[in-house]
This record gives sequence, C-alpha cells and structure tokens, in this order.
Amino acid sequence: MDDITISFQIISNLFNRYTILINKYSEITSVYCQECGVWVASYEYEDLIQLSSEEFLYKIVKDHTHQVRGKPVIISDDSVESIL
Repeated sequence: MDDITISFQIISNLFNRYTILINKYSEITSVYCQECGVWVASYEYEDLIQLSSEEFLYKIVKDHTHQVRGKPVIISDDSVESIL
C-alpha cells in the first residue's frame, strides 16, 4: 500500500466567525462556524473559482441560514472517506 499525504490549508482570518478548510488533494473547501461549532457546508473548487470574497461570504451565510432553519448539512461517512 502506498502512503498518501493529504494537505489542508486552514484559513481562520478571512471572515469573522468562519474557518475555511481547503483539502488540497480533492480541492473541496469546507466551512466551519466557530460560534455554532458546526460544519456549515462544503464546496467544489469549480463552484468557488469565480467568486469574490464578498460573494463567497454571501454564499456561506445563505447556506448557514438554511442550516439554522432546520436543514442541517449532513456529512456522511462516505464524505469523510472521500476526504481521506
């Protein structure tokens, strides 16, 4: 079995309240709310490439609003395995 190294970039100072986690292998960006202690959403690289930082924040807040209103983001075991 080959050893696989996966790198993550953590950005904690881009937006107040949110920490951004970028999986450099899969190019999936995940957002964590520091206040709520929950994962807000995950995004594909292609969905974010054209967004400004203001548009990205709007997307995060919109997705977080849906979550707070009873539509939680579910991260299945399959999602965790795809990250690894």
